[in-house]
Amino acid sequence: MPTSLTLAANGQSASQSHPLPEATKPQARCPVMGGPIDKALYVDAKGKRVYLCCAGCEGAVQAEPEKYIKKIEQRGESVADTPPAE
Repeated sequence: MPTSLTLAANGQSASQSHPLPEATKPQARCPVMGGPIDKALYVDAKGKRVYLCCAGCEGAVQAEPEKYIKKIEQRGESVADTPPAE
């Protein structure tokens, strides 16, 4: 839901509309190819678990995990934390 923000500058007000991020939903799409994720395929990096659509996407995420974590978050999807080692 968007919200309005009123800024005061030099004694004048100006209204700007800034959309608030929607509530994040769990990751549903692969950040590399955009296909539906397979929960059995993932890369753990930087304390996060990035789910993939196929094994072919693994190398890209391993090479640049920050890029793909950011891409997921920019879509409004949450990136799961890496579960603690058992």
